[in-house]
Amino acid sequence: MGNCLRHRQPATIVDGDDEHEHWIKTEKAEELTTSRPKETSAPSTEVRIRISKKQLEEFLRQAEIKGLPTRDVMIELINMSMAESNEIIHDQYHWKPALRSIAEEPDD
Repeated sequence: MGNCLRHRQPATIVDGDDEHEHWIKTEKAEELTTSRPKETSAPSTEVRIRISKKQLEEFLRQAEIKGLPTRDVMIELINMSMAESNEIIHDQYHWKPALRSIAEEPDD
């Protein structure tokens, strides 16, 4: 009971191209997809996705080819960052030791 809860940490995606990094601020994905006015919606959550300028341009170019609106592109970026964040958290809590085999010497 209670041990199935995971505390989620903000995801950061970096490709090493520090000089071209940008922060993209968006609202929670659910708020982007709904048409309700902000007054009736739940409190918003800020999501930050850190990617390089090159990655952003490539992602937007692919979205333009597919004909996706910017809102859908942002939702996809949020989903990708959440998936990567979950993988990082999963790897931290599921550590396995690196065991090596020990050769046995025959009894003479």
